[in-house]
Order: sequence, then C-alpha cells, then structure tokens
Amino acid sequence: CSPGDVEPDQVASFLQADSPRVCQAGWRIVALADVRVPQEFYQKAHSDKDPGVRRGCLWAAAWTRQPWVLDYCRKFAEKDTPADTVPFRLLAMLGQPDDLQRMLYLGTGTAFGPHRFAWLGAYGHPQTVDLILAGFKSKNPREALAAGSAFTKITGMDISSTTRVQLPPEAG
Repeated sequence: CSPGDVEPDQVASFLQADSPRVCQAGWRIVALADVRVPQEFYQKAHSDKDPGVRRGCLWAAAWTRQPWVLDYCRKFAEKDTPADTVPFRLLAMLGQPDDLQRMLYLGTGTAFGPHRFAWLGAYGHPQTVDLILAGFKSKNPREALAAGSAFTKITGMDISSTTRVQLPPEAG
C-alpha cells in the first residue's frame, strides 16, 4: 500500500482509538499520506488530554494544508507562555509577512529559551536579525548556539567557531 492509496476510512479507527499512541500514529498517517479527514476529527483532537495527540493533529493540519491552522497558531501566539510550543513553530514556518510583530514578540520572550531563535530562523524575516544578534551575547550557551544557528539559516553565512564548550545539563 502506498501513501496515495490510504483512504480516510482506513485511518478513522486510528484517530478514534482510546490509546494516545495509536491516535498519534493515525495523525502521522494523515500527515504523511495527505489524507483528508472530516473536520470533526481535528476538533476532537484539539480537546484531547494527551499533548502528543494535540501536536500530531496540528502537524497533520499543516501538512494537509488545512485553511484554519495558521489562524489557530496566530491566536495561540497571543497566550502567555503556554506549555505546548508547536503552534509557535508552525507559525514560524507558515507565517506571512504580516506575522512579523507576532514573531518579534515571541523572539523577545526569554521564557521560551533557545527555541525562540529556531522560530526566528524558520520565519526568516530580515527584521528578526537584530534579536538574533542580541542572542549571541546571552550568558546561556544554548541560547547563543541557537542564535548562531538561526543567523546562519537566514543569512547563509557560516559563523562557526573553533571554540568548544561543555553545555550544562538542561535542568541545571
């Protein structure tokens, strides 16, 4: 069976499963095979208690070009430091030029840690470069590395250094 042969009815039992892992697998199938499933499946997954199911649903929505996903991510970006940051990553990848202020806001949110630089790099707007450059001076080496990676992604300039550091554990 090739991805193009997968029918919505074949995936429905996965998306309706009680097991979060099975449901997540169903959303991966939807994304990879570009399966069109009814909107009700997306709505149910958004309210699922399992964060993996919610994330899988969002990725599938992006991959299957659901027209609502970008607006969802925009609204999500207005919340204060949510636990799940997948909508920010999708906003960075799918965002339009008029999303610049949202992305600049996310880029200044130090609570998001190094991830914010990856989002700025994925968004790729030249006006984010000042925030990225400021990240070079961070006392947190993970943030400085993420800022350097984002800078390289946007500009294509390799700014690698021969200096190597040992990163402390994430928890301390």
